[in-house]
Amino acid sequence: MEYILLTLISFSGLFFGILLALNSPEELKDNRKNFLILKYISLLALLFYFMIFYFDKYLISVLSLLLVLYYVFTHSRLKDVVAYSVFGVFFYLNHSLLIISLLLIFGFAEGTLVRHDLIKKHWRFSFYRVIENYSVFIIIALLLHYI
Repeated sequence: MEYILLTLISFSGLFFGILLALNSPEELKDNRKNFLILKYISLLALLFYFMIFYFDKYLISVLSLLLVLYYVFTHSRLKDVVAYSVFGVFFYLNHSLLIISLLLIFGFAEGTLVRHDLIKKHWRFSFYRVIENYSVFIIIALLLHYI
């Protein structure tokens, strides 16, 4: 039960980001760059954590390095979905307070940017988009835990 709650807490950053964007839409245009920087800093901190502390497990280090390279050098819309898929594996390996906080911050920035991209759409569409695209994190984290 505790693991499920921690998974939902780390995933909830996406929804908090959307709620922030809904409450202050005029600030989004000016702060889009700041949210991108916050997203990249939290992503790099998360991946470097796994590259350093799981260095003896080569698969995790290589997976972290590949995700960094994929994230930096592609312009695909699916790169955040791929990142959340890998985050599900990472969360299963280590769900400490640091990891939960970094996932929450990354999700907060990503949720704000999702809402910014869908500013012309109804607010419910942003929530549906998050659930549709990013729920892979919850599925992977829970499947790995209960297998």
